Amino acid sequence: MRSPIIVAPWTTWWQDDLPCRFSAADTQKNCDFLADTLGRDWLQRAVGPNSQYPLVREWMTNGANAFL
Repeated sequence: MRSPIIVAPWTTWWQDDLPCRFSAADTQKNCDFLADTLGRDWLQRAVGPNSQYPLVREWMTNGANAFL
């Protein structure tokens, strides 16, 4: 598995006190799949503090929408 170019909060943090459907390995696989699907180059360029892309804004959070 490739490590993500962009370290998104949802890929590295979750609450251990709540049941979660995804393991750390599942999360890494999902991140790789999404990065490959969206395009790693595009994703790298799109990420920024004032991104205009709703998907990228969610990508850079650890809220529930990041998992959608």
